[in-house]
Amino acid sequence: DRNVLLQGAPNPSSLEGRFKSTKPLRSNDHNITLDIDLVTSLFDKGSPLTEYLTVFEERSEQLEMAGAVAESINNGGRLIIEAGTGVGKSLAYLVPATLYALLNKKRIVISTNTINLQEQLLNKDALIVKKLLGQINDIPDDAIKFAQLKGRSNYICLKRWSHLLNDPSINEDDARFLAKTMVWLKTTKTGDRGEINLSNRSNSSNWDRISALGTYNCLSKGGDCFLRTSRERAASSHVTFVNHSLLLSDLTSEGSVIPEHDILIIDEAHHLEEVATKQFGFTLSQISLTDHLQELKDYVDIVQNFRTKSANSTIRDTQIKLMKKYTDIIVGTLSSLEDHSADFFKMLTRMLVTSRAQLGVKTQDYRVTDNVRERSDWSDLKIHWENLDVILSEQGSSLLKLKSLIEHLDDSILLGHENIVVELDSCLQFSLQLRDRLKEFVYSPSSSNIYWINYRSGNDDININSAPLHVGSELEKLLFSKKETVILTGATLSTNKNFNYIVETTGFRNAREILLGSPFNYHEAALVCVPSNMPVPNSADYQSTLESIVKEAVLSANGHTMVLFTSHAALRSTANSIRKDLQLQDINVLAQGVNGTPRQLTANFIKSPRALLLGTASFWEGVDLPENSLKVLIVARLPFNVPTDPIFAARSELYDNPFNSYTIPQAILRLRQGFGRLIRTNTDRGVAILLDGRITSMQYGRSFLNALPQGTFKSCDLKQLPELITQWINI
Repeated sequence: DRNVLLQGAPNPSSLEGRFKSTKPLRSNDHNITLDIDLVTSLFDKGSPLTEYLTVFEERSEQLEMAGAVAESINNGGRLIIEAGTGVGKSLAYLVPATLYALLNKKRIVISTNTINLQEQLLNKDALIVKKLLGQINDIPDDAIKFAQLKGRSNYICLKRWSHLLNDPSINEDDARFLAKTMVWLKTTKTGDRGEINLSNRSNSSNWDRISALGTYNCLSKGGDCFLRTSRERAASSHVTFVNHSLLLSDLTSEGSVIPEHDILIIDEAHHLEEVATKQFGFTLSQISLTDHLQELKDYVDIVQNFRTKSANSTIRDTQIKLMKKYTDIIVGTLSSLEDHSADFFKMLTRMLVTSRAQLGVKTQDYRVTDNVRERSDWSDLKIHWENLDVILSEQGSSLLKLKSLIEHLDDSILLGHENIVVELDSCLQFSLQLRDRLKEFVYSPSSSNIYWINYRSGNDDININSAPLHVGSELEKLLFSKKETVILTGATLSTNKNFNYIVETTGFRNAREILLGSPFNYHEAALVCVPSNMPVPNSADYQSTLESIVKEAVLSANGHTMVLFTSHAALRSTANSIRKDLQLQDINVLAQGVNGTPRQLTANFIKSPRALLLGTASFWEGVDLPENSLKVLIVARLPFNVPTDPIFAARSELYDNPFNSYTIPQAILRLRQGFGRLIRTNTDRGVAILLDGRITSMQYGRSFLNALPQGTFKSCDLKQLPELITQWINI
């Protein structure tokens, strides 16, 4: 009931105290350099860290990394440093970074790929650093400030939320969503979506209607605003944690979110190329266009409804007539756009179907090359685009004029007019961006970009896509060259004991390079089995052999087993084949995409030791299982990229020998990440089984083995695996 919702809505005054103003940091004219010996001493045996960590061991790799980070911050420049599992790299960069920021009243930004690492840094490591630096310098905890900053879409906009609350057209699902957020708003201090469970589709769609994503040109400078408060908190912090997506999207929006900083540390840097590819490219789907048209219709309806009730208001007749003129034009363009966009995407679908027939495969992607653009059906597509462009131009012009007319009104004339102006501006920006992207895709492509069509069978959606051919030049121009110090780090950055691959793909040149191993004794911790008689993946008996080995392995280990796949189809086939037999042995089979989300599966695997976890991309990295919970890790096949992937195919063409220079290094990095799931602490002990016959049958197989940590390698017969597993994990 709307009245119930309105009665329960939080009063803006009740939010006071959660929006405290803060003063931004200011830089000194002269920087205080870090004492390298002091920094490294914080990681030796006599360090106060022993008081704050459950288990502390002096690690030469951690000392070396901390000293190198401190030196790079002092002198400026670039550093790329790989620190293997167990080094403690987070503290090795966070301690010197925080100390330098504190001494010089400067801000340092640390970027990660995953929210999990961000939260670990903020809620665990940062607390340790506060205690450590407080003890050596007698600094109060509250004097050292850390902040986490996320993208606009993560924060609720109270004005947009209020507008939805007062929308007369809300349905039952909308009301449930509003009630849920209303309860949450009474306690939240951050307005961060991560605090509230919005898992179903309708909730996610409604969140888009109330998030700060659509408020780029918000007119409001006062009042309560979670986004603004998070920015102010970051501006007053010594260290701000962001993710790669925000770091790079902020570059394209002229730095509107992340506060100024000269020192940047990028952890999980092996993801930088992938994230930059998404941020510097675009995707435009038929569904997103349909949603845009509906959103625009909703706000134009509000303006039209106001126009019909405005006879007794102080607004002039000329303004009313102009508003009628522009809203009528916009309404007229909406139906035309629906028809012409449907024709445009139907044409794209036909082209994709034709390509599938020609290639003889059911690919979801169709790369648009110069040869494709010379075909006759592309000329037909241009005609559809021209029709769309004319209508979008007319709509954009009317939107701009309508927005200008009503932005000078106030709430006494048009209730919520400020929010309506912001939303109309958001629609206008989308329309302008839509025109630019359609023109680029159809008519004036860039030689430095990759273009393709994609069909998503799950939601029956087709979209057009663009991505940069090489992100390195953009990263250099927009990011690396703008900072005094940039540090790239991660556990898996090298291939063949060098950084050539990541330097080439990210453009991170002229950097000091340090390659640190792991302090773990892999020879005693990890048995790596490579069956000599395993069929190659494209053979007829590969899948049945895989299923048999997985079943025997999990029984030998009494659960505690994870299998990494590169194919969802192979995962489902394996799960369906072995589930009944394993359930009879009281083994729980947890399959990604079948039994829950990656987070749910991981939690269930930890709770249920007698379990088998089957995962794809999400489980190759970022899964940090508790001590000794994983005893057997099976890699179903080498993680080569799909050859028909448009981005992979286009970038492969840049190399004289793409397989050796691009394909293999990329797969080696991914295999190293997957292998890293097995040994997470110095007391873990486990077996890794590589079930891909190409490791022994192909010459390049040796490159993959050499890239792994130096465990105990064993070439064996498939029949020997159960006994080898039992012997190793029971020692």
